[in-house]
Amino acid sequence: MVPSSPLGLVTPYGADTSDSGGMAVDPGGTVDTKGAYSELAASTTYPIKQLMLVIGGRGNTTQLTQRVLIDVAIGGAGSEQIVFPDIGYGANVGTDLGIPLVVGPYPVDIPAGTRLAVRAQSSINNATDRLFDACLYGVS
Repeated sequence: MVPSSPLGLVTPYGADTSDSGGMAVDPGGTVDTKGAYSELAASTTYPIKQLMLVIGGRGNTTQLTQRVLIDVAIGGAGSEQIVFPDIGYGANVGTDLGIPLVVGPYPVDIPAGTRLAVRAQSSINNATDRLFDACLYGVS
């Protein structure tokens, strides 16, 4: 029997198969202030050695220009520990495209059974355009 390859398993956390997107994240209505955490996984399935963030525009094809800072965190609700702070994301009204769409993978050491969450802040407070999708991919 041949052992499995290291980093040979990828597990999505926060994927929404009903719309091919990710978990909705709302930075909140206060400009440039971090909103509440959105849980992407209550408990990771496997230990994670690399983590990748995928961002989407929730199918919004007329996004307003904005700057977003995203925190990726682990740990229980109310006691999250930030693993990756202030990941920059932006959208432009001229292109209706958010950039970057994929961030990472970054090396991590997250044990199985760990809660994953993200939060963000936005430079706008428009109730529709400030929303985005987030999905994490854990590589084991």
